[in-house]
Amino acid sequence: MSSDASLEPKPITHGQLFRQNWLKITGTFALLAFENLFTLIEPLVLGIAINGLIAKEWTGFALLCAVMAGSLTVGTLRRVYDTRVYAGIYAKVGADLVEREQAKDAPLSQISARANLIREVVDFFENELPIALTAAISLFGSVIMIAFLNGRVFWVTLGACLAVTAIFAIASPRIKRLNKALNDEIEQQVAIFESREKARQRSHFKTLARWRISLSDLESRNFGLTYLLIILAILFGLYDGIMRLEAPVGTVFALMTYLMQFAEGVVILPYTYQQLLRTQDITGRVNG
Repeated sequence: MSSDASLEPKPITHGQLFRQNWLKITGTFALLAFENLFTLIEPLVLGIAINGLIAKEWTGFALLCAVMAGSLTVGTLRRVYDTRVYAGIYAKVGADLVEREQAKDAPLSQISARANLIREVVDFFENELPIALTAAISLFGSVIMIAFLNGRVFWVTLGACLAVTAIFAIASPRIKRLNKALNDEIEQQVAIFESREKARQRSHFKTLARWRISLSDLESRNFGLTYLLIILAILFGLYDGIMRLEAPVGTVFALMTYLMQFAEGVVILPYTYQQLLRTQDITGRVNG
C-alpha cells in the first residue's frame, strides 16, 4: 500500500518545483542577489562621485567604476545560467505532465492546453520571480536608503507601501475569478478548433477577449491608484530635499534615484502577485 502511494506522481506546485530543483534555482537567486546589491548601492556611490568631482576628488568616481563593472559581470553570468536552468526544468516537468495526463486517458485537447499552461508556471520562476526579487530588493533597499537620507520622505514611502498593499488585497478575489474563467476557456481551445464550427470558434475568441479585457481593466485601475501614490511620494521627496533641507546636489540626486527605484518596485511587485495568482490556478487544475 505504501509502495503504491510512493509511486504516485507528486503534484505540480510552485513549492514542489522549487524543492525538486532547489540547488539550481538557489544558484540563480544568489547571482540575482549579488547583481541587485550592486544596483542598490549605485545611486549612493553616484551621489558620492558627483560631490567628489565637484570638489576635484576622484575616489568616488573610481568606486563608481568598480561597482558598475561588478554589476555588468554578475548580470551577464546570471542571464546565461538562468536560461540553461529553466529550459531543463520545463523539459522535465512538461514531459512528466504529458505522461500523467495520458495515463488518465485525458483528451488530447486538454493535454495540449495544459502543456502550454504549465510553461507559464516555469516562466514565472524564470521571468516574473527574478523581476519580483529584484523589485523587492530595490523596494526595501531604497526605503532603507531613503530613511538614511531623509526621515520624513521615509514615512511617506512607507505609507504608500501600506496603501498599495490594501489596494491589491481588496482586488485579489476578483483577480482569481477572472484568471479561472480565462484558463477555463483556454483549456477548451483545441476541442473548439477540432469542431470546425465557425460560430463556436468566433464565440471562443470573443470570450477570450472579454476575460482579458476585464483583467486588463482591473490591472489598469490598480496601476493608476498605485502610480498616483508614487507620484505624490516623489514630489514630496523633491520638495523636502531641495526646499526644506537644501541638501547638496549629490545627496538630492541619490534621494531622487532611490525614490525612482522605490517607484519601480511598487509597480512590479503587485504585477508579480497577479501572475502568482494566475499560475496557482494553473497548478490547481493540472493537479485536479
